[in-house]
Amino acid sequence: VNQFIINRTNSLMIYIDQFIEGLFSLATDNEPEVRKNVCRALVMLLDVHMDRLIPHMHDIIEYMLTRTQDTDEGVALEACEFWLSLADQHICKEALTPHLSILVPILVKGMKYSDIDIILLKGDIEEDETVQIISTSRCELTHSNGVIYEDLTNMRPRSLP
Repeated sequence: VNQFIINRTNSLMIYIDQFIEGLFSLATDNEPEVRKNVCRALVMLLDVHMDRLIPHMHDIIEYMLTRTQDTDEGVALEACEFWLSLADQHICKEALTPHLSILVPILVKGMKYSDIDIILLKGDIEEDETVQIISTSRCELTHSNGVIYEDLTNMRPRSLP
C-alpha cells in the first residue's frame, strides 16, 4: 500500500483521510512489521500530503516518540526516518519545539556506535587542533571560533566569557 503514497495514486489521494484513519487504527498493532509499515507510511505522507497530517501532528509526534524506542529495531529505525523527514519540512520548528526535551534524550539514548566508531570519533576530536575538551563530564567543547558547545540538555552555543 505504501507504494501508492509515493506514486500519489489518484484513487488513494481521493480517500487519503480514510487511509490516515486506517493507519491510526493499525498504529498499536502487536506485529512489528505492521508498526514498521505505519511508520513508513507516515514518513511518506509527510512528504506527499503533509497538509493532511498537520491536524494530527501532535499525536503523530507522540506516536513516533514511542516507536523510536520500540523494542523491535526495525520499527525504531523506521520511526527515526520520521525525524529526518520532519526536519526538512517548514513546520519542523513549530511542531518539534514542545517535544524537544523528550525527543533529544530519546535520540541520544538510541545512538549506537561500535567500538571502532568510538575510537574514530575520539581520534577526530584529538586531531582537530581547534577543539579543546573542557569538561568530559559535561561534554563541553570549545571551538576556535569562541563558542562553547555544552551538554545535550542545553544545545545552544554560548560565547566564551
